Amino acid sequence: MQFFCSTLTPYQGANYWTPDGEAAREQINAFIRGGNSGCDAVIDQDLATRDPQRPTRYLPAYDAGMQAIADTIKLDLFSTSVKAGAVRQP
Repeated sequence: MQFFCSTLTPYQGANYWTPDGEAAREQINAFIRGGNSGCDAVIDQDLATRDPQRPTRYLPAYDAGMQAIADTIKLDLFSTSVKAGAVRQP
């Protein structure tokens, strides 16, 4: 069995971003990429999605894509009546 690891993607711009959180993300990613992580392979989602000019942020194209996905979600899916009706009772 192999153990695959994935880096954490950038998230500056999210309302929960902080400098301390960013420092932790960078430390975790450095560990994952390092030789002592125990990972058999690394899927570097950080490298794949970050803006090279601003590495703490997604590439603008990805932000637009995520917004397009979010725009397709019908918010009434999260209402109490829909939740209750979506769950089958035994």
